[in-house]
Amino acid sequence: MRFLLTVLLLGICVCFAESSRSEVRTAAKQLGKPGAQTKKGLARPAKAKADKPSEETAAADPVDTRGPADDRIEFFEARIRPVLVEHCYGCHNSSKKAAGSLALDHRKGLRQGGDGGKIVVPGRPDQSRLLAILRHEVPGLKMPRDGAKFEAGVVADFKRWISMGASDPRDTPPSADELARATSWEATFAKRRRWWSFQPVVETPTPVTRDGEWSVHPVDRFLLAAMDSQGLAPAAVADRRTLLRRVSFVLTGLPPTPTEIRDFLADESDAAFETVVDRLLESPRFGERWARHWMDLVRYCESHGSQGDPQLANAYRYRDYLVRAFNNDVPYDQLVREQIAGDLLPEPRWNTEGQFNESAIGPAHLRMVELGFVPVDALEDQVKVVDNLIDVYSKTFLGLTASCARCHNHKFDPISQEDFYALYGVFVNGRPGQVLIDSPDTLDRHRAELTALKRTIHEGLGIAWLEAATEMGDRFRSEGGRAERVAGLRDRLKTLTKTIAAIEHPARVRVLKRRSSQPKPGPRKSPTDDKKPPGKRRVAARPAPSLPTPYARWSFDGDARDSVGNHHGQLLNGAIVRDGRLILNGRASSMRTSPLEQDIREKTLEAWVSLARFEQRGIGVIGLDTPGDQFFDSIVFGEIKPKHWMAGSDFFRRTQEPGGLEETTPPAKLIHMVIVYARDNSVTLYRNGQLYGKPYTRGKLQLFEKGKSRFLFGQRLSGVNPPLAGEIEEARAYTQALTAAEVVASFEIGPEGVSTDELLAVLEPAQRRELTSLHESRRRMRAELEKLDPAAGGKTDPWAKAFEDARTNKENPLHVWVGSFVDGVPVDATELQKQWRKQAGYWEHELKTRRESNDSKFTEAWDLKRDGSDKWFGYGTGFPDRRVRSAAHGEFLVEPQGDAVVKGIHTAGVFSSGLSTRHTGVLMSPRFVINSNSISVRALGSNARVRLVIENYPLGNGGIYPARPLDRDQFGWHVLNSKYRIGQHAHLEFVTNMVDRAHFAVDRVVTGDALQPPVVSTVPIAFLLEDEAPASVGQLVDRYVGRLRQTVRSWQSGTANENEVAFLDFFVRRGLLPVTISKLPHLDEAIKRFRRLEHQLRVPRRAPGVLETVAYNQPLFESGRHTQPAQSVPRRGLSLFDEEPFRTTDSGRLQLAEQTASATNPLTARVMVNRLWHHVFARGIVATVDNFGHLGARPSHPKLLDHLAARFVRDGWSIKRMLKHLVTSKAFRQSSRANVRALKIDPGNRFLSHMPVRRLDADAIRDSILAVSGQLDTKMYGPGIDVYYTSKTEGGGAKGPLDGGRRRSVYLRIRRNAHNPFLEAFDAPKPTTTRGRRDVTNVPAQSLTMLNDPFVIDQAAKWSADLVSRQPTVRGRVQEMYERAFTRSPTPSELRVTLEYVAAVEKEHADAPDEATRRRRVWQDVAHAFFCLKEFIYVE
Repeated sequence: MRFLLTVLLLGICVCFAESSRSEVRTAAKQLGKPGAQTKKGLARPAKAKADKPSEETAAADPVDTRGPADDRIEFFEARIRPVLVEHCYGCHNSSKKAAGSLALDHRKGLRQGGDGGKIVVPGRPDQSRLLAILRHEVPGLKMPRDGAKFEAGVVADFKRWISMGASDPRDTPPSADELARATSWEATFAKRRRWWSFQPVVETPTPVTRDGEWSVHPVDRFLLAAMDSQGLAPAAVADRRTLLRRVSFVLTGLPPTPTEIRDFLADESDAAFETVVDRLLESPRFGERWARHWMDLVRYCESHGSQGDPQLANAYRYRDYLVRAFNNDVPYDQLVREQIAGDLLPEPRWNTEGQFNESAIGPAHLRMVELGFVPVDALEDQVKVVDNLIDVYSKTFLGLTASCARCHNHKFDPISQEDFYALYGVFVNGRPGQVLIDSPDTLDRHRAELTALKRTIHEGLGIAWLEAATEMGDRFRSEGGRAERVAGLRDRLKTLTKTIAAIEHPARVRVLKRRSSQPKPGPRKSPTDDKKPPGKRRVAARPAPSLPTPYARWSFDGDARDSVGNHHGQLLNGAIVRDGRLILNGRASSMRTSPLEQDIREKTLEAWVSLARFEQRGIGVIGLDTPGDQFFDSIVFGEIKPKHWMAGSDFFRRTQEPGGLEETTPPAKLIHMVIVYARDNSVTLYRNGQLYGKPYTRGKLQLFEKGKSRFLFGQRLSGVNPPLAGEIEEARAYTQALTAAEVVASFEIGPEGVSTDELLAVLEPAQRRELTSLHESRRRMRAELEKLDPAAGGKTDPWAKAFEDARTNKENPLHVWVGSFVDGVPVDATELQKQWRKQAGYWEHELKTRRESNDSKFTEAWDLKRDGSDKWFGYGTGFPDRRVRSAAHGEFLVEPQGDAVVKGIHTAGVFSSGLSTRHTGVLMSPRFVINSNSISVRALGSNARVRLVIENYPLGNGGIYPARPLDRDQFGWHVLNSKYRIGQHAHLEFVTNMVDRAHFAVDRVVTGDALQPPVVSTVPIAFLLEDEAPASVGQLVDRYVGRLRQTVRSWQSGTANENEVAFLDFFVRRGLLPVTISKLPHLDEAIKRFRRLEHQLRVPRRAPGVLETVAYNQPLFESGRHTQPAQSVPRRGLSLFDEEPFRTTDSGRLQLAEQTASATNPLTARVMVNRLWHHVFARGIVATVDNFGHLGARPSHPKLLDHLAARFVRDGWSIKRMLKHLVTSKAFRQSSRANVRALKIDPGNRFLSHMPVRRLDADAIRDSILAVSGQLDTKMYGPGIDVYYTSKTEGGGAKGPLDGGRRRSVYLRIRRNAHNPFLEAFDAPKPTTTRGRRDVTNVPAQSLTMLNDPFVIDQAAKWSADLVSRQPTVRGRVQEMYERAFTRSPTPSELRVTLEYVAAVEKEHADAPDEATRRRRVWQDVAHAFFCLKEFIYVE
């Protein structure tokens, strides 16, 4: 019934004639369903063949010869011989080869034919097989052999020549030399460049027409002259409503509003239409519309496709840039320069309001390429990328297919293979990256004052450290006895703990057996029990457990040992075990285990954990981690969604938001979390025994290898912050997938902790007394230890910690001191000097051995501590003016917050953060050939990474594209495995991540065949031992004080060497010198001022782009095979314009931009005005808008095209002025109604005797639905709205809202692996290459989309709701719907039929529960029917 009612509404449009507005409505009526196939005269898909003249039409063209038109020989020379020479002589000649025994280089051979017989019968074209061969109608025979068919005009010339008798003056075949010269590229090039589009633009006078009064507009005069020649007359002027709708869609892509309609109709002045045009050109909607057109040309996309569909960060800035550029009417030649080399312009265009460089955003489209997923052959992927760049460049700006010359000289156009590789060299030298767009004032904000303040802080630190070094002797003198007493207590505690364990272990076994045999002995210990000391925890009642034995279990009963296997924990950075739990402070503490003893893939991770706070983001509880390769699986909290649990993995490969509830368990309670990684690759989460969210499958389970991977607690990945702030009661790992029942059983059983009361209950009385006494003794010892060593109680005493470390750490400068006491008594002078010399000798030999080992295994590539940085390339605020300079020994970073002012002193190197971690940085090495198994870099950093970039592939993050995160605040070695990349070109890239704070530094790069890094050859103790041996402990104290004061003075003066810096850094990093604000009161104001200014720095805004280095010339690949490089080709543009190489050490993009944007370039202006014409008149003067070459269509009005191109340049390349010139022509204002003669003589409307009816493109249809429904949000700019999709391939991003946030389609995010289904149905192009002319199909899927798409249905509901709330009468609603949807009022018959339709729908919904519901349903159906009408998506 609903469908029949819809058809009834579609039947209201019965009174319209063919080829007019009525044609659209009549088609809908006759076909009986919305969106049905158009009738004759409606817009149809434009096909390439239709763009070319027919053979009959082409044959009637005047002959371009030097003599009379009927001279047969001249016709042959002008039209036939050039084609034979260029396309036939190569295979069919008398000198080298005659394929098929056919020689076409002389008359006899051509007349004689070949193996298949004669191909030409003079005077009888119908009997001449040559024509069928040229048309590709003979199976197995086609000419040209390797190319497309000749255009119709060429075939028509051959037909005419045969009809004229096939005159041929070639009596004898050419000699070999003559053949070589005739078929050489030079000769071919010279012939091809005579093509019309390669000739200079010539502006001819406006023609005189028979009807001089029709219009004086130049466009009209040219069009009318052509119509006159065909016996055509222009159509009448369209009515005002039609004209308003037409121009609104052309200029803004939106229908006019009721107010705009009323204003236009009320303005009866001659300038009314021009006023509308000016208003539309100044509308912000204009830039959005024309930005969308341009985005088709550069295949705008925000992701790279392939597996994972990785996102291109900040791509939306390019779209916003285009909107502003078109709204501001940026001259087209400037726009061209910006698109190719906007980041290199000496005088860029600045956005004064936003304080950023508009021009620098222009080249962002160079990054919008499809990339392979971790391609094995990186060079092959590079060729694909650069080929696409050349294709888009040449089509967009020149209307040429230059990428067709990759494997050989172009088959049709004057573009050589060397041209292709000359352009290849230009584009391949741009390294993918992110460019900064902020103004210099913003980027350099506070730089001078921060530099001065840092100098002040440097001076103040030096003064404070000298004073502290002098007073350091007292601490040394008090340390000797204390250290020994602490060591003695620790040993006694260790012995006592072993004694306690010997009693408790067998008792624990008996307790667990008793639990299993007595399911309900008493109150159960809940997993959410309050934190209590072990002796006071409730005893848990447990059913008989039926759980498999864990692979590893950590109960934290006094230590971090694995109670099942050998994966014992190592407590790091302040992690402690206390009261049966692992305590993690959320700052740096974590725990890791020894490597796995077997491979693990299928597994279950389990933990009882309490969270200190819910605001934690991305913290890991327990997981498996492969150091260096960034592979991990972990129980993670708060990463994708705050306060939610998830299964974390490397780069989300096995991660998906499970959809569980928000965590609300208070910090005092335990949470039981389990993640099951099953053999079928499914991942299932449980919380407190219940399913958490939904199971899912994403990717394949990662293999964690024996000896390489390990368990990690407190972090999801080694070195990745923030760590967990909380406590872990117990954790387990299984090498199998637990079932749901087993997870529930484990939750009910709870942690396997055993309380002291339970232990005492199973002991004999004597054992109870002994255990109680031992516990009391341990308590007293711990209290005594905490008095002597605050660190034992969780308090901080940097000196105690440093001395404790010195007992076992030989690199620690205090190691000499702790060795100078025996049982708290200083050794005598002889022994002291003996130990000193022993240590000095050991380190002299050890460091020499290490250096010799490094020298034998590694080759220095770059030493950035000295002069090796001058050939590197720096970008970002960390490298002002792109200068790469090495900082001297002693560099430090002022901490931006917290009590600590400085955390360490660094040796020399290249730093991205001399002043602030908000300064961004990219540091790149020169290009080199990989010749070793490994490349090791000595670096430090935070939120940064180093990558070995292979052949410019920008997505490497590990594996065969080596990369490492930089997450250390001290210099250390990072190994990049280059074993599988030997012989390939690469460069090193250090880059800060796009976060609030990040930094890096690097000082050395070495190569080698070992996959292990160089050994450390600088240690803090070395500087101390350079001096003579002290004769007493007192002299040893003086030695420490003296050496420290010496290093501070060297640091103050900037003359410190590497050993001095290592020595000073030890005391600074350990907090043994004053480094906090509380201990540096004299620097309080300077530090506060520094931090206040530093916090005002804004993280720079970035846009995708390419970064310049020292360029190289690209080798030509023989036959396009990248494995066969030949000679290098100097960088330049197409030889069609200039054969001279670009004189620059840069890529040449700037020179290419100037060449392309030049007013003397014969293509640039022609191509652009033709694009504008295409969007105004629905068909270009050159119908093949992206191809002005020999395979493209000839212009329908060549003189008009040149007139427009010349005017475009003369008017300052103004796009708005050109558009106004076009839409104010009388031709644009014609009716779409064609007379009978026009339909007969010019059915394709090539001569534009009436305006074509056109279907709206996908974006305009969607935007119109939003505008008509009243839902359109005109907010501009900003990140794109995620795609609302029903299905997607790998990756594709998050799912967006159904209505796209009510934003215009230009603001919807475009991803390669997730397409908007509505836009796709209406031929929105895939982002692969230039699409200057969209397909216009008419298929059933479009009708079904308008009928069933949830977006259309939703907007119909919203339109009806708005309408009903404002319009009280049925008639008023219908009239407004016509006005909004079609920019017109209904005719009396339309109004009658529509009211009947409304009445019928009301009857259908008579059973609605109430009047409001019935009214809503009725008018939603009516609104939906209006959307489905053909007239809604077509414009006359």
